[in-house]
Amino acid sequence: MQITENISSKKGFRKIHSLRIDMTPMVDLGFLLITFFIFTSQMIKPQALDLKMPKDEGDPTPTKCSTSFTILASDSQVAWYECADGDPAGFQKSTLPGMHSLRNAIIKRRDQVAAAGKATDMVVMIKPLESCEYSTLINLLDEMLINNITRYAIVEPDRDDLRRLE
Repeated sequence: MQITENISSKKGFRKIHSLRIDMTPMVDLGFLLITFFIFTSQMIKPQALDLKMPKDEGDPTPTKCSTSFTILASDSQVAWYECADGDPAGFQKSTLPGMHSLRNAIIKRRDQVAAAGKATDMVVMIKPLESCEYSTLINLLDEMLINNITRYAIVEPDRDDLRRLE
């Protein structure tokens, strides 16, 4: 593109040429940088949950009543209590997605166990019913990770647990 300009001087008209920048090398450099970052970056590696299975032989490991916490899960509600022996202490129910009250109960129980001994002595038994959805079970396992509970087990509910949840 050429621009002509009238300049009052002895010479008359003077031509001024516009500046033209070639963007081809800049585009090439952009694609090289994109390619470099794609090849050198790492994708997020999927993380799997460590699952430790008990031995098949022998009797189940007994848990102390003072360190146990039981969670019952069905399709629409979650219930929990503190003691596994006989009469449950502090039996509570919450409809889903009421995980906030469950989290508070886990923290309270963990603090009680920590005051009596070590917080790592706490054992949480998760008992999903047949009507429990898979997402609810995953949410309960996430609660174990969030609250730093290291000892937990997925156990089949017994008749007393089914009666309590009705």
